[in-house]
Order: sequence, then structure tokens, then C-alpha cells
Amino acid sequence: MAEDHNQDAEELQSADAKRAGPGLRFLAWFLLLLAIIAVIATPILRYQREQQIKANEAVAINHIRTITEAQFGTSWRGENNYAASFVVLTDSIHGPRFLLGDWYNGVEKDGYIFTMKGLGKIYDTPLPGPGADCYEVTASPARPGHTGIRYFFSDCNGVIYGKVGGPADSTSTPVAAYPEWLLDK
Repeated sequence: MAEDHNQDAEELQSADAKRAGPGLRFLAWFLLLLAIIAVIATPILRYQREQQIKANEAVAINHIRTITEAQFGTSWRGENNYAASFVVLTDSIHGPRFLLGDWYNGVEKDGYIFTMKGLGKIYDTPLPGPGADCYEVTASPARPGHTGIRYFFSDCNGVIYGKVGGPADSTSTPVAAYPEWLLDK
């Protein structure tokens, strides 16, 4: 009877060993399949991220172009009378709204943070509100390397400048202009 018990115990151990074998093989195949999927998916995900960054940068350039157009709209009311802040461009109290939407210094739109300041003499005018001799507008990636790579800058000359890796200024590379013929100069 003891022999039968030992034989039954050996059969159970043998059956457990057979069940463990396919489990390890299954795990190895599963890990191999995951590695193949990762190798295929990594370039696709990288491409999608690069495309999203390019889209965010294109939208940031268009936002700066819109702000520049709004600034030119205010400047036609008086010589060198640019808006000193986003409030003047978006507020209808001082005259027509030249910029629609929710704009203020530090606003984040489409992965970029926008700021604007008046330069030179800042003065009060009846219309369209506080003015300045010139202005600067900047767009910086909200999360550099993730939402954008380039930084953008524009001022009252209408040219939009871009720079990779740090804040842009008027010495950076021109990327766009309003009106477009300004780049031909």
C-alpha cells in the first residue's frame, strides 16, 4: 500500500510538471509577441507625436498671425497705437473687438503659452484703449519637447520668428509674416 501511495505521489508530481511546462512556453511566446508589438508600435507612436508637435506649432503660428492682424487693426486708428495688452484687443468697451476668444497673458492654447506686452511709450487713448508704440507677442511650448519644440516671437514689424530650444526674438529665423510680402524684403 505504501508503494501505491508513492506511485500516486510520483504520478501527481509528473502531471504537475507537464502542466508547468506548457505554462512557461506560453509565457515565453507571450513575451516574444509583446516585444514584436513594441518594436512595431514605437515608430508609429513617435511619428504620431511628431505630427502632433508640427500641428501645435502650425496653430501657434496662426494664433500669432491673428494677434498681429488684430494689432494692425488697432494701429490703423492712430499712428503707432498698438494694444498694450490682450484685454484691449478682446474688450468691446474701448471699441470693436479685434481678437475673439479668451486671451490673457499666460493663456495656454493648443499646447502653447502666449504672452504679450506693450513697448515704448504706453499711453491712454480714447479708442481703442491703452496703447503702445510697439508690442511683443511670444508663444512658448507648454511642455517643451511634448507639445512643441520651437518658440515663436513677433512684434510690430509683422514678422514671426521661430527658434528651437529657447525663447525666440527678432534675431531668430523668420518663419512667417503678415502680410506675406514682408518676408520678401
